[in-house]
Amino acid sequence: MARTGLQLQTAFLVLLLAGTAFPQKSVQEMITLHPAVGPVIDADENARYNLFSLNMGLRQARLYRTRRGNIRLHLLGEKDGRPWISTPSLSETMRIKMHLRVQEMVRAQNGGHRPPESAPLFRITLPEEIGSAQPVRVELVDGTTLLGHLRGLSGDEIVLQTLGGVELTIPENQVWRVSYPRGKLRNGSFLPYGPNHVRLFFAPTGRTLKRGEGSFSDFYVFFPTLTVGITDFFMLGGGVSMFPGSSTQLLYFSPKLRLAHTSNLDWAAGFLFVKVPEEGVATGAFTALSLGSPLGGVTLGAALPLGGDATDFRELGLLFGAETQVSRHVKLITENWWWLTGDESTVLLSGGFRLMGERLAVDLALATATDILDEGGFPFIPYVAFAVNFGK
Repeated sequence: MARTGLQLQTAFLVLLLAGTAFPQKSVQEMITLHPAVGPVIDADENARYNLFSLNMGLRQARLYRTRRGNIRLHLLGEKDGRPWISTPSLSETMRIKMHLRVQEMVRAQNGGHRPPESAPLFRITLPEEIGSAQPVRVELVDGTTLLGHLRGLSGDEIVLQTLGGVELTIPENQVWRVSYPRGKLRNGSFLPYGPNHVRLFFAPTGRTLKRGEGSFSDFYVFFPTLTVGITDFFMLGGGVSMFPGSSTQLLYFSPKLRLAHTSNLDWAAGFLFVKVPEEGVATGAFTALSLGSPLGGVTLGAALPLGGDATDFRELGLLFGAETQVSRHVKLITENWWWLTGDESTVLLSGGFRLMGERLAVDLALATATDILDEGGFPFIPYVAFAVNFGK
């Protein structure tokens, strides 16, 4: 039995090391949309069949099928003198629509008929980082990840200049995915924005998730929340509490709309709905103005109860928060509230740090309030939360 157990442990270790040592990307194979266009759809063919948006400077498009059967587009173009690459997914339904579009127009042309007018089937949406000084992240099929600036498109190759100034020529068919990470160049290095930048600790910032992005967060273990970016400026969040042994739980829901956005300013407003067991419903509105960037800035905000039949919410809350990212993986945060109710007021103070990975953020902080300070004893309440980003 002991020998069998040792063999199983050894086999598990070999599999684990193999999974770590070898690339995890699926192999991709170029496929042809239709014989009339061949494996590469160029700008003239796109204009003839109106498959993709015509105002984005598209030069060529390729379709790749992965080992899992998914289809990924490779779109290459140049807009306002700047080369760009986009690698969105393509559904099988859309691939069939494109195939039928080409087939129908080819038949019309062969029969001497004028092809019918049609709108583009696939609208290209370029990220706002294109055209700026932001670098591009290029993931290759062998698992290599490169960060730099796209300098040119040449036939079946792309030219990427790394942040260190080295120019690399990469075969296009070796590209797996291209993305434009958000962050800033600092002293020649790229410092990405950490995950969960739409919040301080608990309070919102003026920023929103992008379309297709999502986040799962949990406050004090008992308050899990799922948030999804519906568009680049509108997101929805909500969850249900998880109090052990309780037959009823809190239900909370919050939409958030970004009203203004520049490179150094984000302003958003939102609504909060809370269903309190045996008490009723509490609602409120909030707004947040963030100045600076997720690497360093301040957030000013306000929260206003809108009434309801549950809890004695304060009449007005004013927010002051600040954040500064001191390294790639550590951010310092403070979040402070001044709650006003009639002639009385309460001040809530908190400070701590956020530990960050590429998609995971863990918040550790200490909080206190004037009421707690007046009572004496240990004045701080520990705060623990985490968030995991997913999607784009």
